[in-house]
This record gives sequence, C-alpha cells and structure tokens, in this order.
Amino acid sequence: MSIFAVDEDLSIDHKQHVSACFCRWRKLDPNTVPVEAKVAGNYINGMLARQEAIRRGFDIGILLDTYGFVAEASIEAVFWVEGDVIKTPPLGRILRSISRLSILQAARITGLKAVDEEVKPEKFMKADEIFFASATCKVLPVSRIGDRVLENTPGPVSRELARLMSDICAGKDERFKDWLFPVK
Repeated sequence: MSIFAVDEDLSIDHKQHVSACFCRWRKLDPNTVPVEAKVAGNYINGMLARQEAIRRGFDIGILLDTYGFVAEASIEAVFWVEGDVIKTPPLGRILRSISRLSILQAARITGLKAVDEEVKPEKFMKADEIFFASATCKVLPVSRIGDRVLENTPGPVSRELARLMSDICAGKDERFKDWLFPVK
C-alpha cells in the first residue's frame, strides 16, 4: 500500500474529544514552501500525520516543526492551557488559520488571556488542557496525548471556548455580529 493511500475514515468532527500523539513527520520548513498558505500540496504533510496517528491507535497526529517545537495537528491548529492562559504556536512556521485567529480574537474579546508561544513537547505534555481548532470541529478537546490521560476533558477553558464559538456561529453573541453575514 502506498503511504499516500487513504483507506480509513479520517473524519473526527463527530467526536466530543480526541486522542493525539506526536508523529515522526515534521511540519514543512518555511524555507522550502510557504507554510502559511492554505494550498493543496501542504496538506500531504497533515495527511501523513493523521494516517500515522490512526495506525498507532490515536485520532490526530501532532507535527513538530523542523526546530522541534510543537507546530500544528494533522489539519488543526493546536492550543494548550497553562493556568488561565491559552497558548498557541506563533505564526511563521504554521498555517495562517482563520480558526486559530478566531479562537485568539474571541478569547481576548471575552477577557481570556491568549498568547503565542513556542513550546517543546516535554512542556506541552504538562499543559492543564490541550485542544485543537478547525473549521469543522471549532474546538476539539484532547482527552489523551500519548500515554497521558487528561482528566475532566473538556476542561473549563476549552468548554467555555467551545460554547463561545458555538454561540458566535449561531449568531447568539452580539459582540461578534460583524463576523457573520447572511447566506442566501
């Protein structure tokens, strides 16, 4: 079987939480391709990570960048919570994702502290909460990463962000009314 063949159901949007692992594949280096661009060729990287994760018994693979920092998940932006601070990898070596930007802006508008920070896997694994964000799942809490089980998933921050993003998308939060437009 080719490593590019996809015979598993790679969809996860029906789950309330997921398991994740670090993959052997690295995020593409920004000196080789424009990694912030949402272009078809860049998705091969994430597909390989997703396939590896599924083969290993996990839902989602996490890619490190070429410097060994946490970059992004298979097709999702990565977030972690330390205390009351939401953290995510900085731009430059990851996709410039609208989902990532929306989470950061919504968190800050509602008074949550959200920052960009580089993190190595060892520190990332100690996070209070870990969650992913994408257009399909909005906020997707991680209940297990590698051998570590995160108790009480979703945690309070990811639960609040999931509720907030749901309210924003449903037009229920007036603070974000200008984010929406009617579709005929």
